[in-house]
Amino acid sequence: LKLSQEFSASIQVHLKNINKMNLSVLRAQQIFVAFRFVRGSETFCSIVSLCEKFLWVDAFSLVRVLVENNISLQWMSESLEERFDLFQDELSVKIRDILNLLEGKTPPPHLKERVLQREKEIAKEFRAVQKKYDKAGKKRKRNPNYRPNPVPNIASMAEEIGKKEMYDTAYREASSAIHNDLWGYLRHTQQNDETGVNFFPKVEVGTQALSLGLTSYIGIILSSQEEFEIVDVDEVKKWVSKINSTIP
Repeated sequence: LKLSQEFSASIQVHLKNINKMNLSVLRAQQIFVAFRFVRGSETFCSIVSLCEKFLWVDAFSLVRVLVENNISLQWMSESLEERFDLFQDELSVKIRDILNLLEGKTPPPHLKERVLQREKEIAKEFRAVQKKYDKAGKKRKRNPNYRPNPVPNIASMAEEIGKKEMYDTAYREASSAIHNDLWGYLRHTQQNDETGVNFFPKVEVGTQALSLGLTSYIGIILSSQEEFEIVDVDEVKKWVSKINSTIP
């Protein structure tokens, strides 16, 4: 935990390097990767903070977030230009979904003109994405609101890049914590001879959260390195070696 705390502190240097960059001159792909890197860094620091307070099961909830960030970023980075376009198309679909939720709601008078203009732009972008993924128009003919799915789900990405086992572990264990699964929680707790249960989690849960979180965060760093020379990979590998040597 102490080494993870020190590593977590060293991350702040890399975050400062990202913040010094002028986003207006970066490519859209770089902004996307920078966002994933910053979010991954924040999540890893949060995991370390929770483990420091012995809130290991809650830390594992965040491990799933970190694992999914790692998988999607690595999957995209393997064919950046092509796959970035898929995420852009997915964003257009999601914005349209949000717009549908707001349907029927009247915007404030001073924003009405801007909102109506933006709605037209969103509808146009959505129709373009629909057409792109249904060139023959068959699906749109049956359902004018046909919703394309440009980006595969995380499980499919994980299988494609060889991280299915990592994803399954994070999904299963984190789901137990997120959904307040009693039996899953008990599986992570120490047993008490008198009551049969002790609601203080096993130390192994903390080490698993740290090790899986660290592995995922390193994946995010290495994927980001392709776009930004913001980290010294050899330095990161030394940290990984030091931390892993302390984890049972």
